Amino acid sequence: MPRRAVQADGAARRHVFLASPSMLSNLLALAVGRFDALEDHVDGIPLRILVPRGQRDQARFAMEVTKQVMSFYARYFGRRYALPKLDQLAVPSVLDGAMENWGLITYVEPTVLLDPVRSGPDASRRVFSVVAHEVAHQWFGNLVSPATWSEIWLNEAFATWMERKAQAHFHPEWQPALRFRRDLEATLERDATAATRAIRSGPVGEDSVFEVFDNVTYNKGGAVLSMLEQWIGPAAFQRGLASYMRERALKPATAGDLWHHIGRAAGQPVTGVAQSWTDQPGVPLLEVASRCDVDMQRTVLTLRQSRFALGDALPGGPWLLPVQLARGSENTVLLMREREQQIALPGCDPARPVLANAGGVGYLRVDHDAALRERLALAFATMPAAGRVALLSDSFALASAGRRPMADHLALLLALPAVRDASRSVLYSMAL
Repeated sequence: MPRRAVQADGAARRHVFLASPSMLSNLLALAVGRFDALEDHVDGIPLRILVPRGQRDQARFAMEVTKQVMSFYARYFGRRYALPKLDQLAVPSVLDGAMENWGLITYVEPTVLLDPVRSGPDASRRVFSVVAHEVAHQWFGNLVSPATWSEIWLNEAFATWMERKAQAHFHPEWQPALRFRRDLEATLERDATAATRAIRSGPVGEDSVFEVFDNVTYNKGGAVLSMLEQWIGPAAFQRGLASYMRERALKPATAGDLWHHIGRAAGQPVTGVAQSWTDQPGVPLLEVASRCDVDMQRTVLTLRQSRFALGDALPGGPWLLPVQLARGSENTVLLMREREQQIALPGCDPARPVLANAGGVGYLRVDHDAALRERLALAFATMPAAGRVALLSDSFALASAGRRPMADHLALLLALPAVRDASRSVLYSMAL
């Protein structure tokens, strides 16, 4: 909190600060040292980034990011930042990452300092991501705190999700959705083995707290939130989060609190759907078979779900599975409630094959039948970029699991040179 007074008593000085709000003990921080300070403000809130002597200019990009996301989050949540100031501190360290202490965020130097001469685009993306993530915690995690360590995903999954939302808003040229899908591959791979866990995996003791700060909490949690948002719609999702923030501000919260508010805003059974994702491990495999019903002039899709495994079969499912289907420019979002389900789309058009998990937002693997795969490969270069990334990653995963011959994946790779848009760099990085 800001300093209220300095009282001198001989050679000693006593610093008196304004009272802090109630907070989790791990959010309290105190730093002592000789720093340079880069100062600014946003929406009437004083901002400082404290850095080692002589490095103030390297904090300017982080300051611009801070100003952008502070206003962006306040608008999104319908609630201003709760404290009267925000300080951020660059800490020399051999460790990695940052900590969202309330009102005094600490960072290892490379995640907040940017050399304007030597740093490349990857460094800019890293600084933006980390600052956006930690500032998001000032709402998710600090203003509204998890009731127990078992709910820590409420902090980290939402900060990951908001960080990507901020990137998409301020830097769409970075293709954050495509890059996140690429980076999600390690999480999907882990979740296809027995060496995984559910997002909410039961009580967490004080001696095992750091075990839940993993890619299941961050990446899978963030991906599931994006999938739920796609299902119920961004406007309803935002209204639910704003309601959650109003009702749980300065109080502990659980997943049930969150789903209650989002479900009420959406008018949908969000609690049951969300629990099928947060309370069981694994990643679904969606098998999609397509046929043309000539008499009715419609395309009939048969959807089957099971748990995807890279090795021996694993128990799990079914999930209440939101799926986006695309046929050309037409999009349909459905909620799959059973292990097998049929859906009919009007018309039969081989030139516009159906793509499941269009946009790559869903947390699942997709196995299209042979005829669909052939038509999708022909349309690969002209389909939306997010669909290409998801199709390519699923193709390799299916071949790795022995469900499809590697030759099928290699045939899809042959379509890469025909891609002419900005997604090429992401696609080629996945193909290497």
